[in-house]
Amino acid sequence: MAIGRAEQIPAKIPAIAHFTIGLRRIRVKRGGIGVHWQSMFCPECEAEYVEGVHGCPDCRVPLVPELPPPPQLEYVEYVTVLKTGNPIVLAMVKSILTSAEIRHYVKGEVLQELFRVGTAEVQVGRDDEPEARNLLREFKLGTGEIG
Repeated sequence: MAIGRAEQIPAKIPAIAHFTIGLRRIRVKRGGIGVHWQSMFCPECEAEYVEGVHGCPDCRVPLVPELPPPPQLEYVEYVTVLKTGNPIVLAMVKSILTSAEIRHYVKGEVLQELFRVGTAEVQVGRDDEPEARNLLREFKLGTGEIG
């Protein structure tokens, strides 16, 4: 079954734009409509767009035909280098570790930020532990308990 005259089929891309696709003839085979297009993707926000859209309006970057593969996850064993209930010491330690480019995680940080209760544990990867401990000793942070 074919449609003889040009039909206007509205197409909506969620939260991006509305436009109309003009179709001349559509062949129906075995209950399906033979309309195909190549999807394009935004490399920043990973949104999918139909053919004809060349840039992401939100990120202002050109679209690519396929997304790059996701990064490989790595397992990191974390060890505690400092326990403290003092938010000022916690902020200083985070700053020291960040400036030394040592990857760290603060266990219990949410309770510290919201309610100022409990003890937060500063954890670093096992490979970075000696360097992190040396930095903390250098700054003589006596109000925390070095783990």
